[in-house]
Amino acid sequence: MSSVNLNLIAIGVFSITFLSIVAPFVNISPSFPAGITALILGLGAFDTFLWQNQGSTMLSDIFASPEQRQRVIHHEAGHFLVAYYLNIPVKDYTLSAWSAWRNGYSGRGGVVFDLEMLDTQQAKLDNFCTVWLGGIAAERVIYGQAEGGVEDRQKVTIALNTAGIPPSQHKQKLNLAIIRAKGLIEEHQESYQILVNAMTQGLSVADCYQLLAQENVGYFG
Repeated sequence: MSSVNLNLIAIGVFSITFLSIVAPFVNISPSFPAGITALILGLGAFDTFLWQNQGSTMLSDIFASPEQRQRVIHHEAGHFLVAYYLNIPVKDYTLSAWSAWRNGYSGRGGVVFDLEMLDTQQAKLDNFCTVWLGGIAAERVIYGQAEGGVEDRQKVTIALNTAGIPPSQHKQKLNLAIIRAKGLIEEHQESYQILVNAMTQGLSVADCYQLLAQENVGYFG
């Protein structure tokens, strides 16, 4: 659970407790705090079991700082850029829980790749692992360390297990993929910054591809 969610829960608990204490002194019925508590618990249960925590994720986005929003963009741009140079098609991207829900994705969505290309061939598997860890690599390049990426690591672990890679080799695979992704981002810093700016403006995937192509004329030739 993120620090934002924990803070929201702490604020909610404090508010209800405070209201319960002061209610007798301001002529508020004791049933009022109890009703609010029941409502919050009901909404929490609905969000957890029927909406896969999408509501709390949206709420945490509302309270996210500009710095946190910018970190998300840099993280997702890392995925996008690495996918571009490894020729893995990007189908879509979202940068908030609201836009993810609106586009039919869970959580914050992030960058959506064409997974039809993924199979157990080692080269393709290595490329997808590198792309999935491109966000972590981007955060390390820009901020020195990564705060996000737990789900990305889980996706890589699932892919390695599916491919029959022994768990003893997973850590090495993860580290190599991050190093490879970091190298691509550092090698193409100008393209990365162009992509960050484009995604900040909410440009479409097609527009992002066009900007990258203009920057990299002759790179794939």
